This record gives sequence, C-alpha cells and structure tokens, in this order.
Amino acid sequence: MEVIKTRRLIIFPLTKDDLEFWLHDDKKLEKKYRIKMFDNEYEESFYNIIKMVKENMVNDYLNYPFKTFWFIVKRINRHVIGIIDFKNWNLEKKIIEIGYDLIPKYRGHGYMTETVKAFCSWAFIHGIDSVYADTNIDNIKSQNVLKRSYFKEIDRDDLIHFVLLFLEKLLQFLKLYNQMSNQVL
Repeated sequence: MEVIKTRRLIIFPLTKDDLEFWLHDDKKLEKKYRIKMFDNEYEESFYNIIKMVKENMVNDYLNYPFKTFWFIVKRINRHVIGIIDFKNWNLEKKIIEIGYDLIPKYRGHGYMTETVKAFCSWAFIHGIDSVYADTNIDNIKSQNVLKRSYFKEIDRDDLIHFVLLFLEKLLQFLKLYNQMSNQVL
C-alpha cells in the first residue's frame, strides 16, 4: 500500500474494501489501520460520491491511488483529521486536480499545507506533470494553503483556479539547492 509520511502526518489511500467499510462500518477501518475515525455524519450526497469512487476503482484498480480518497492521520494520536483526493484526472496527459477537506478544529495549524505539499510531491514522483486545484472566491484559507504549497493562480471566474507544475517546482528546488550548496560554512 502506498503511504506518505510527513513530520506530523500519515496519508494513505483507501482501497475498494476500505471504502465499503467507510460506507457501512468505519469501526473496521479503525481496527484495520489502528486509527480513530472522526465523528462526522455526512450528507447523502457524500455517500453517493464514495460509492462512485468505489465503482471507478473497479474499472482501473492498477491506478487506484489516483482514484480514491486518502485519509490524513495525525501521527501522534492516529486520529483521522481529514481527507484528500485526486479528481478530474487525465493520466495519459499527466494532469490531475486535487480536492481536500479538514475537520474544522484542525484548521489553521498547517496540516493541510503539509498534506498538499506531500501529496503533490507523491503525484510528481508517480509521473504527473501538472496538479490543478480550485477554490471558492471567498475561501481565503484554502487559497493560502495552495499559495504556501507553491501553486500559482491561473484564472478566475466563479472559482479561483490554481496550478502547480512539476518543472517549475523542480527548478525552484534546484535553485534553493544551489543557493544552499554555495553558502560558506
């Protein structure tokens, strides 16, 4: 199973069976992964999204990490604090969009910025060239997450559209590495 680990978080994709547990008996998820699920009741529309994601995975299980939800788990207490996923993917063109949500009490602590940076790095390692994200115009916190994660605003309409390009990210890293290696110790 693919797992992304950061300083404070563990981020992992849900399998088809995990999605089924999430729909009907999340205690099985807690036991399987030794996690504490969030206490949240979802609207029926979200359950329909989970069902749709599960169906999409059946058709292309080899690429399931790109087609499922990933849990965001605090390492210190193993509480699930949010979710992130890829959506509107075009793996042939190597472009993908991300979506995310964090339990409100965990917002404002840098968890989502940490998650987005790690998640996009994972996507780049796995062959994606461009990662897109949209936010509502009034969602300043989400816009700040994307800006802190090196996304660039590319368009505005009823949403604000952002992109993170692999080549641009690589050049930023090389520039930083070069600056660090030229420093006198």
